[in-house]
Amino acid sequence: MNVVDVTQWYAPKSGGIRTYLHAKAEYAEARRLRHALVVPGAAATVARIARTPVVVVPGLPTAQETGYRLIPHPRPMIQALDRLQPTVLVIHDATSFPRRLCRWAHTRGIPVVSIVHSELEAGAAGMPTALRLPTQHLLRILQSRGLDGPDAVIATSQAVAARLRERSDAHIYVSPLGVDSKVFHPRAPDADFRRQLAEPNETLLVHAGRLSSEKRPTLLLDVLAGLRGDAVLVVAGAGSAELDMRRRAAELGVTKRVRFLGHLESRDDLARLYANADCFVHVNSGETFGLAPLEAAACGCRVVVPADCGVAEVVSLDGFHAVQPNSVAALITGVSHALTQPAPLPELDQLSWSRTFDREWALYGLLAGRAAEGQHVA
Repeated sequence: MNVVDVTQWYAPKSGGIRTYLHAKAEYAEARRLRHALVVPGAAATVARIARTPVVVVPGLPTAQETGYRLIPHPRPMIQALDRLQPTVLVIHDATSFPRRLCRWAHTRGIPVVSIVHSELEAGAAGMPTALRLPTQHLLRILQSRGLDGPDAVIATSQAVAARLRERSDAHIYVSPLGVDSKVFHPRAPDADFRRQLAEPNETLLVHAGRLSSEKRPTLLLDVLAGLRGDAVLVVAGAGSAELDMRRRAAELGVTKRVRFLGHLESRDDLARLYANADCFVHVNSGETFGLAPLEAAACGCRVVVPADCGVAEVVSLDGFHAVQPNSVAALITGVSHALTQPAPLPELDQLSWSRTFDREWALYGLLAGRAAEGQHVA
């Protein structure tokens, strides 16, 4: 069985999908499974992640700060698939021409799985009201159309699956994401490292992720300003919303209490940050999952998230605190409460990528087996 993943949302500084695909490549290598990727880039080339070939298709630049590129036509994607000859095709976003790729696959008897990492309509959240509502409507239609063709759809949380079932008749499976427990795990405190970010008497809050307006990162500054006592906020990530965050920090008088680290290339550096922080704060309500909070929890960091965020479904894990969505006051209360609790001792077996990919490869095998027998695969 040869599993091939296709996505437009892959770049040197991109987040969740890139992390997922790299973890999947490592899983495939460890189990000697055939696996390949088709992604956009600056020039046509073939690279490797572990044993996984990565076919790079030229794309047009979109977001300069993250390096995202957009492949404008499905033809080069299909040419790459012709060469790779997948047994199962996995599509990761509604902008990867899912209908064209599904037609290509189904004429060859190849089952297609779609993974919903994000809901496109959230991308309009930062727009003015007059533009936001029609844009959300169009993006919702685009994503719904992308769910028409696949033989199975994977959602990363039960909440997302429920919303998808309201707008699609597709067979939807739930497969929560995981973490690399070789990197993200509790570590001994590093006083010298922590002192670079906060004084010994200060509370060290941390946030990590792409700084984009639809994720509402400026709320982090409101949370910081509303907390009692001395606290600093460290932000790991890059994006167009950083300027708005700096403006909001100045308005609230907390500029000296905020540290912008930019995008951290090293996962070890990110894990060290989590392990030495007092609390991870996630403000983006309605996010389909949220890998960064899970990684922070795996490092033994307290985590506060909105209750409608997909990762909040693992609140049974020690150290997770879910709060009312879209409420700065609830976030402040949640952080204050979390800081009174002992640092968590995570059970890493519950969080591993192996659990995620064991489930997904079982689904791939089921669909490929039915296709080989000439059965309807869904």
